[in-house]
Amino acid sequence: MFFYMGTIDLVPFCFKNSILSTKLKQINIYNEENNIELDLDMIVIVRHGVAQNLYDLDLYRELTDVGRADIQKRADYLKEQGIEFDEAFVSPYIRTLQTFEIIKDSVVVKDSNITRELEPNGNVQIADYFRLLHDDHKNILVISHMPLVSFLMKELCGIQVSGFMNPGDMNILDQKGDNELFKVIYTTNFYDLNV
Repeated sequence: MFFYMGTIDLVPFCFKNSILSTKLKQINIYNEENNIELDLDMIVIVRHGVAQNLYDLDLYRELTDVGRADIQKRADYLKEQGIEFDEAFVSPYIRTLQTFEIIKDSVVVKDSNITRELEPNGNVQIADYFRLLHDDHKNILVISHMPLVSFLMKELCGIQVSGFMNPGDMNILDQKGDNELFKVIYTTNFYDLNV
């Protein structure tokens, strides 16, 4: 089951006043303040914000004003929760670098790595490295693209996030107990809430 920790205003417009918005009230949460527990070591996976239409080179697409505003909401949430990152891993594309800058301006990021492994068709095996860092009690920020963010979710959680994460979507993952798989403890992707 996915856990919803935020406010209803993060529900995509098409879901407001729908069955899904009433189901959100039935989802278990960790505490009454709708906050995640801060003693967790987390992996946070973010898809870059909404970008400009395709140019000659996909690498150079920048965030739109809407994309910047969406990512600022995610950054504000992370800041409100007091989340800090030991390491960030970011695709070298302009829109992911801009997404990272917005988040970095709001929360502490101790170390950052720009890697081609997180390009749109990057190597899902990087998830093994994220597991090792998590086992070393590190909070990790990952900023990438579709389809890789979906593949990372499948690799880390054993689930496919409907094969799609919208621009600006964010999933916070934690590993419970000795289980190898991670659990989603916060999401802005409501297409796959298993309720």
